Amino acid sequence: MSLANESISPAATAIRPATPADAAAIAQLLGQLGYASEPTDVAGRLEQLAASTADQLLVVERDQELLGVASIHFMAYFHRGELLCKITAFVAKQGCRGKGVGSTLLARIEQIARERGCQRMELTSALDRLPAHAFYQGKGYKKSGFKFYKPLI
Repeated sequence: MSLANESISPAATAIRPATPADAAAIAQLLGQLGYASEPTDVAGRLEQLAASTADQLLVVERDQELLGVASIHFMAYFHRGELLCKITAFVAKQGCRGKGVGSTLLARIEQIARERGCQRMELTSALDRLPAHAFYQGKGYKKSGFKFYKPLI
């Protein structure tokens, strides 16, 4: 699919829950984000998420091709007394970036979050992903705090 000078309209795409049949395409998209994944591993993660009421994995599709994927997690933000929707992974396919795929997917995620009663959205983005930072800031997201982590294994 050549998208060099083409914008992708929301009407031309479908956003739907991911299925096990999407595992290979999702693995490729995660690889573009820097997270090499095998389709069998992605299929296993999809199976785990299927049992969760707090998680969703959404894909953007056009003409039976996946153009993007996002995982979201709903949780109580105890200290604020709010419900939070956290984007835990978000990627638009190379060649589709800047063409409306991410904007369409993000708008749908925010709609789902509002429908679930969330008062806040949150996401993390690696320090070196400057185009992603500009994208999120252009959508009204603000930088806040630092992320700390500790591997346990």
